Amino acid sequence: MLAPEQILHAAMILSVESEDGIDEDLISQVQETLECDAEDHEAAMSHIENHRDGGDWGGRRDAVLHRSRERVREAMDNETLPSAGPLSDELNALVGEQEDGGEIDPFAELGVVSGGGGSSFGDNTVDSSDPLSVFMDDDDEEEEDLVDGDGFLASDSALNLDGEVVEDDVEEQEAEAPVAEEDVAEEEVAEEAAEEQPVTPPNVAYEMLMSTCWIDGILDPAEAKLLARKREELGITFEQHLEMLQSMLERSS
Repeated sequence: MLAPEQILHAAMILSVESEDGIDEDLISQVQETLECDAEDHEAAMSHIENHRDGGDWGGRRDAVLHRSRERVREAMDNETLPSAGPLSDELNALVGEQEDGGEIDPFAELGVVSGGGGSSFGDNTVDSSDPLSVFMDDDDEEEEDLVDGDGFLASDSALNLDGEVVEDDVEEQEAEAPVAEEDVAEEEVAEEAAEEQPVTPPNVAYEMLMSTCWIDGILDPAEAKLLARKREELGITFEQHLEMLQSMLERSS
């Protein structure tokens, strides 16, 4: 959703580029409706003055005007600006009809000017009769926005006049997917099962291990280090080891 500052900026562009020039009364009504302050108005006007280039907009006049019309229309469609009444009538007259009958030139929209033997994109000129060739030159170069990165005319931009991201869009992007109830249930069952399992006393665990290492009363040499390590891990003293060993041998005899 467009920020109020972006809508005000779009309306000001269309008013500045109209035959009669900017209509301050109309812009004041738009500003009041959008609840924008004088600082927002000054920032938008400063941006226009810096980038208007005598109405040429750096060779992208058609794209700039088209984007501005679309933004005002969108604001009227979602009732951010009134869709009926005197102000609506003035805005409809300001927006007007597309000169090309609604057909949008995708190359003009992206700032590509085709004609003759070459195509241009921003400041880059490509000697080719195919306008698409402009997109195949220099993968490392970043595509320029419609005007600049201030958020006024950036395509699908969520920026305000200060270049800050609109919070609503950020919250949508950062919204975490809900955890499935089945996954939660499985985790709870696993935790309960782990809690229900009885803990084997260290001496019993060590004696069970030791019974696998002694064969016919003889300790398998390969298991000697294993028993020593387990004694340390389970906190079994060497004296306890001897007592358990004696008891185990007596039971087996």
